[in-house]
Amino acid sequence: MSCHFHFLVARHPADAIKVLMHATPADQREDELVLVASPEPQCALSLGLPSLPSGGGLAGLLQEDVGDLVVPLRETGTRFYAVFPSAAEIGRRSYAELLDLARFQLSSPVPVKVVVEYARLRADLPPMYAEDELTCFWEVRDLLADEDSAAFSFLAERVENELPRFHGLRLYTRHQGQPGGLDERALSIAGLCGLCADGGTLAQI
Repeated sequence: MSCHFHFLVARHPADAIKVLMHATPADQREDELVLVASPEPQCALSLGLPSLPSGGGLAGLLQEDVGDLVVPLRETGTRFYAVFPSAAEIGRRSYAELLDLARFQLSSPVPVKVVVEYARLRADLPPMYAEDELTCFWEVRDLLADEDSAAFSFLAERVENELPRFHGLRLYTRHQGQPGGLDERALSIAGLCGLCADGGTLAQI
């Protein structure tokens, strides 16, 4: 196997990467490849990164020279590789099969990070291996709907059956200033989702 994946599951893909970047020392982020499966329209702008031209994107992953994509992340000044879906792919793709095949043709000294949305788990999350990693993210002010609970249950079953290294649920907020009652809200979300929380402090981005 040429590479392992670290799956980042989130409702807001841009937030997941920001939380990760805030928590990861700069000297550990070099040469990372991030595949953003989400069609979220503002994701690329939020990260300060370019989408690939139409016709490229994840479907053209194996034809692209990712070395041409290295750019600084505005918020941290960190340089890393990122591949987004092209406009032509949005609404018409399922990435699970592509990602399952891509792992055998990609080469990376560190796990390739793959951002997947809760709403797209069944379409985009490929089979996981024991060498893979999985981290979930949740903005504590977002309400848990029935479909979110179903997504958490789906993830819990996949973790139990496929045994990736599960890093738990990372709770964060875009709210700035004193968290107020958000810490209590974080405990409530952690209990309702059915996935173990990381036990750390509430991250602010």
